[in-house]
Amino acid sequence: MLKQLLITGMGACITLSLAAQNPNLIKIKSEKEIEKQVAFTDRYRLPAFQDGIVSFLTGGNSTAKLNYNLLLGEMHFIAPNSDTLSLSNEYLIKNIQIHDIVFYYNPDIGYVEVMLDTPAAKLGVKQVFRLASLEKQGAYQQSSGAGSIRNYSVFSHGNGSVQKLETKGDIVFSKTKTYFFIDANNRFYKANKSSISKIFPKHKSAIEKYLKEHPIDVYDEDNLKNLLQFCNQLL
Repeated sequence: MLKQLLITGMGACITLSLAAQNPNLIKIKSEKEIEKQVAFTDRYRLPAFQDGIVSFLTGGNSTAKLNYNLLLGEMHFIAPNSDTLSLSNEYLIKNIQIHDIVFYYNPDIGYVEVMLDTPAAKLGVKQVFRLASLEKQGAYQQSSGAGSIRNYSVFSHGNGSVQKLETKGDIVFSKTKTYFFIDANNRFYKANKSSISKIFPKHKSAIEKYLKEHPIDVYDEDNLKNLLQFCNQLL
């Protein structure tokens, strides 16, 4: 029994330590409002709301103070009454530019930030915090650190708020990055070997040769940039 308690305690300490040291991990209390526990600089892509332009597929644009919320995967703006709200009718959005940062929107993926823009295609990344683990609350109101990971979700209400998870204990969020290629017709492909060949179908053999000589990691941004730049040279 003592051994089990020691292992459980060590697990809780390790999780807490990792969340404290790793900027890609956030640990919070589930019984409190999530937004109030996460610092602004962790929740948002930019350190402050900045002037941005929303361009629409139907033509025209709109300006506002904008910022991308990493916790919710939403684009937020400051309303005239100073409230923080999320953009609606996102399916009408062509792109969003905040200074030199450009976001594209895909209904199945969400907001993707452009990391490299070339004549033939773009490399983009979707950044968002996802639920990594949920630790059940044990005796004496202490998080056990040994609760099994379960399929809990965080839901956005579309107005900048998050629904509280109906459990007691600690929640660990992990920042994830998923890379995409965006072709000239704004079609999104998850960045990998097969998708780059779909975008450059006439150069499959050259691409295959490149990939044999330069194995890529689909989670490495520099690898993907180099691959896309190589493919553009083929044109």
